Amino acid sequence: MRDWNELKELRDTYRQTVTMRLDDEGLNENQYEKEILVCAGTGCISSKSGEFVEALKEELAKHELTEKINIVKTGCFGLCAQGPIVIIYPEAVFYHQVQPKHAKKIVSDHLVKGKLVEKLLYHDNETKEIINKLMDTPFYHKQKRVAL
Repeated sequence: MRDWNELKELRDTYRQTVTMRLDDEGLNENQYEKEILVCAGTGCISSKSGEFVEALKEELAKHELTEKINIVKTGCFGLCAQGPIVIIYPEAVFYHQVQPKHAKKIVSDHLVKGKLVEKLLYHDNETKEIINKLMDTPFYHKQKRVAL
């Protein structure tokens, strides 16, 4: 980066790609109906996130959703003990400890029927509350995310 204008150009280039992840109302420039972020950090890879992605691709193909749903491998979300982590946008629903066998249920229930897969949602250890947004977990309460 040499100057702010170069940074702004870069932002504008990639803005369409990440519109689904932004809180801005009215931004609907994305070519996909949904986006699935799958952690590809070291801990999640060792917990078979790569195999989950392959199973997910197979299930999306079976339901003819390959062109409607984008899969993005990301860096670490920070909750390595809960990995592999998957976040589905635009709802920003967060599933944890996913395994390749869960791809079928996520596609059939969440993506096709619009129903959350409750057993894969995070349950707070202290309150027993079900938390379906990553940023609502106690881990993130006192943090302010400045980059994705």
